[in-house]
Amino acid sequence: MEKLYLNEAIKDTQVIEVIRNQLPEAASGKKGLQSSFCYSYNQAIVIPNGTEKSYYKIIDSIQISHAICIEIMGKAGENTCAKIYNILNSTAKGIIAKCTEIEPSDTILLYIDDAGSLYVYRGGPFVSMLRIVTTTDSSLKLKLETYNGEVKQFTLVG
Repeated sequence: MEKLYLNEAIKDTQVIEVIRNQLPEAASGKKGLQSSFCYSYNQAIVIPNGTEKSYYKIIDSIQISHAICIEIMGKAGENTCAKIYNILNSTAKGIIAKCTEIEPSDTILLYIDDAGSLYVYRGGPFVSMLRIVTTTDSSLKLKLETYNGEVKQFTLVG
């Protein structure tokens, strides 16, 4: 077996991939490497601007025992909006979420339905981007579907 030094190995992505595939992935009670998609997973969508209030379905569901961090940044008139949502679908407690925002704004909000689907609400003119910063679910995909259905079953996130 060839001996490699770390400073040489990190320069070659093929070597890194071979090494990563030979080591176990960390899990509860099991040592190993942290899964790489937790750090490098990044998707973004643009929330369409418009004067009407609109809902958009952005995620079909957040799987149990998975977490997601979503960032929304944009401009509504003279105000800039910056929000970060941390959402966890806990096996014991269900959906747990926290929203951090620099200045409160109801121009853009996140909602979740009973099935675990995630929706963004645009309450007026708003030019923005929404992106997944990180997630523990590598199958998670952002979408942007206009939603015109019933919203009574929606719960405000965060």
